Amino acid sequence: RFFFPADVVAIVLAFHLPRYWYVPVVIGAVSLCQYANYLIDVQLVPIEWLALVPLGLLAVLSWQLHNWLRNPGDRSSPPAAERPNRLNPPRPPRPSRGSDPGRRDSGR
Repeated sequence: RFFFPADVVAIVLAFHLPRYWYVPVVIGAVSLCQYANYLIDVQLVPIEWLALVPLGLLAVLSWQLHNWLRNPGDRSSPPAAERPNRLNPPRPPRPSRGSDPGRRDSGR
């Protein structure tokens, strides 16, 4: 019940930044083990170990964020808002008003 927001945020992260596909897989596996423990009373993995998995994932993501912030010139994949894609292609720059030599003046 308290881990459900982590599941949702992990899925949103995977759609926003696909190179972090492993985050929802790991979070989902931990959730599945916890649900199995509660619903069918089967302990697939000891709870103590399950608590370490998100902690390890947090450590890996923190390290990647640290490296990303430390090397601003080495950003191999920009945020999704800056990436051109098929649905939102980059637009060519619009010409300024006086730059088209073939355009006639309207007589004003």
